[in-house]
Amino acid sequence: MKVQIRINSGFVKDGGRGSVWKSVELSEEVIKEFDLKRKTFNEEMSLEEFICEDIKELVDNEIDNGLYGMFNY
Repeated sequence: MKVQIRINSGFVKDGGRGSVWKSVELSEEVIKEFDLKRKTFNEEMSLEEFICEDIKELVDNEIDNGLYGMFNY
């Protein structure tokens, strides 16, 4: 499964690069882990929705807590 993430770096006219798309390929093993987690927390949500929401929450928490270890700046 491929997950695409859009990063909005701001308007080009203001020095940004605009929207940048990055792709991440998830292995079958990783997908199974996400599915197990989804079944534990929120089986109402589709697997795709759950993966997107889980990644979004991870990034939000990293930024909110000032823990930028998962990012290479």
